[in-house]
Parts: sequence; C-alpha cells; structure tokens
Amino acid sequence: NVMAVGMSNTSINVSWTDIHQDNKHGVIIQYEVVFEKIDSSDSFSTYLTGQPNTTSETDNSLLVSPLDTYSVYRFRVRGYTTAGFGGFSSCAFAQTLTGSKCGINSECLWV
Repeated sequence: NVMAVGMSNTSINVSWTDIHQDNKHGVIIQYEVVFEKIDSSDSFSTYLTGQPNTTSETDNSLLVSPLDTYSVYRFRVRGYTTAGFGGFSSCAFAQTLTGSKCGINSECLWV
C-alpha cells in the first residue's frame, strides 16, 4: 500500500508498507518511486531510495521535492532486489499545498 501526503507547497511525502514476503524475490535493496503531475504532458519522473549494493529495506518513505505549488501528483512504488525490479504498487494521489487553502490539519490527501 502506498500513501502520499502534501507537506508543503513544493513537497509531498510518499510512504509505503513492506512488500509481503510471498511477493519478494530476495532481499529488498532499494525502492523506486515513480510520479507524474496530473493533467500534464510531463512524463514520469523517478527517485530511488536506499543505496545501491546494500541490504537495507528500512526506507519506507520519501519526501519528493521540488514540485509545483498546488498541483496533484500520482505516485507508484516498486522494490528492487538482486533479481531485478518487482511490479508497481497501486497508485496514490496527493496535492502540494498552498499557503491559504491548506494547512497541516487540512484534508489535502487523496488516496
């Protein structure tokens, strides 16, 4: 499961649960977070978490920035092992904040 929450006017925090043991094909080395701005012709952008050649799978969140203000983004995540990349998660949606319309306790989360 993937969740995304607008944290500021230029950032969104993406978090995910561990991949179920039955779906792992080895130890997770890193995760790939792929995102795109909705209603945009931009292609997907990619961030990798963790460090190559490590066996840590403790990074289960990523602060993605800089993003456009008050814009909606779609996120997907997949794990990487020595066997290669797994399948993508379902999508999560979130919107970056704007100073007057959203605050820390406001509903700016689309999941």
